[in-house]
Amino acid sequence: MKKILGLDIGTNSIGWAFIETNAYDKNIDSLKGKIIQLGSRIIPMDADSMNKFETGITVSKAANRRQARGARRLNQRYKLRRTRLLNALKILGWIPNDFPTQFKK
Repeated sequence: MKKILGLDIGTNSIGWAFIETNAYDKNIDSLKGKIIQLGSRIIPMDADSMNKFETGITVSKAANRRQARGARRLNQRYKLRRTRLLNALKILGWIPNDFPTQFKK
């Protein structure tokens, strides 16, 4: 008996089957076999990740950290611009000097 491993590789899954058959026989009517094991593995990916993967755009392991760092920097720059604007408005006398420039979260 001949043992065969069959693979089905798809975009979101991999299927496999391990079978045993008498494929050496020339008579098609006498072909016999059995499934020894089979299974599949699903690759969990959202649509955006799949589109990036299929087009060849790879996402590095540091991408999430870089995005978070960019968000923190944008927030820091916004707070700095706000503080500088309030200080300039105080110098011009358009807002009172006791107006707070630092705000709590």
